[in-house]
Amino acid sequence: LGPGINIKRSPLCGRNFEYYSEDPYLAGKIAASYINGVQSKGVGTSLKHFCANNQEFRRNSYDSRIDERTLREIYLNGFEIAVKESQPWTVMCAYNMVNGVQMSENRRILTEILRDEWGFEGMTVSDWGAVRDRVKGIAAGLDLEMPGSQGTYDELVISAVRSGELDEADLDRCVEKVLNFVFKAIDNHNDQSVWNKDKDHVYARNVANECIVLLKNENKVLPLKNDEYVLFVGGFAKKPRFQGGGSSHVNCGNVDSTMLAMQWNSKVRYEEGFSAEDDSVDRGKFDSAVKAAHSVEKVVVFAGLPEIYESEGYDRSHMDLPKVQNDLIDAITAVNPHVIVVRLYLRHICAEKLWESLLPELCMARAILRDVFPRHFRLGLRIPRHMLIIRATLQRLITGKVFLPDTDITPRRKCLYSSLSDTDCPTVLLHTA
Repeated sequence: LGPGINIKRSPLCGRNFEYYSEDPYLAGKIAASYINGVQSKGVGTSLKHFCANNQEFRRNSYDSRIDERTLREIYLNGFEIAVKESQPWTVMCAYNMVNGVQMSENRRILTEILRDEWGFEGMTVSDWGAVRDRVKGIAAGLDLEMPGSQGTYDELVISAVRSGELDEADLDRCVEKVLNFVFKAIDNHNDQSVWNKDKDHVYARNVANECIVLLKNENKVLPLKNDEYVLFVGGFAKKPRFQGGGSSHVNCGNVDSTMLAMQWNSKVRYEEGFSAEDDSVDRGKFDSAVKAAHSVEKVVVFAGLPEIYESEGYDRSHMDLPKVQNDLIDAITAVNPHVIVVRLYLRHICAEKLWESLLPELCMARAILRDVFPRHFRLGLRIPRHMLIIRATLQRLITGKVFLPDTDITPRRKCLYSSLSDTDCPTVLLHTA
């Protein structure tokens, strides 16, 4: 059920950890390569969430109203690239409305654009519970309804065909697409395939080695040397974050721990300082970490967001690390100038304070510890210094005013983002290029 290539329109979106970029071209190219790779092994993919599904708040009911140019250049472009270059087996429609029409009933996008213009040959499926009117969905080109209605639409479809409300040819077309999908899965089944968990883990580690991005290395504090006395701080050093919550959550059989990977080195000490589970303050652990930072050459703080901060189903209200982590970093840097902050997160975090920091996205412990610098210095997203920069691009629909704080970051496009609070978030979202 991937890849997900919705645009990271707001850094507060609850599902950004599933998506690739705020750049549709980059997202489309990565998705096409991913799909081609997976499907070359006889396994189907589901390109999602089609389309303009860029927040979790009221995701079942909000209406993305988008002018034609913006729709084509930003919200459809990545999907177009992926469909034309890789032909995913399925495309999954989103929960939301686009220009007043539910995506599961949007014939213009599901059929006229996706199939007639782009040449999509596979099966379209709904997201779970995304279907509002199955009869309209079939007429629009939605082939398969995923679970949610417990079969309540079946009799309605039969009645609609009998009454002439639904053309039987439209229903036949959906049945044909579903059967083609089933036959393709059977034809591509490989009885000889072997799952080697250990081999796959090594491969995943090598991929992680290529994905770390070094943002800052002032005074050449990195790489660490084997003969240096180093303190590792933070619960994430023992329990790393590598995935978000919700339907994408998986149970992993082998997860690297930074401390486990460094157990051979007696010069590396560990202090928890703060928990990886929540944002609570344990004054004893906090003070112990600050005290230990006095007596070492360098300190590596493994900071990040507890799992409850990031999940499908809701958006964030801010982009801050838990206060206890920021406070501890401040306290440690006050007693030791050689601090590396490894920020294990899946989405945007404000970067108002950046020390010598190694910033990985979705990487494993052994990859972090390599003494080799990454080969590239680019991310698929921009990192704001503080929320004011975000609010400068989240232009208020009520006033229509643009306000820009003093900043060296200029948005590439003027976009109207929604506020994500209950009181401010409109049901209708306007998008302009």
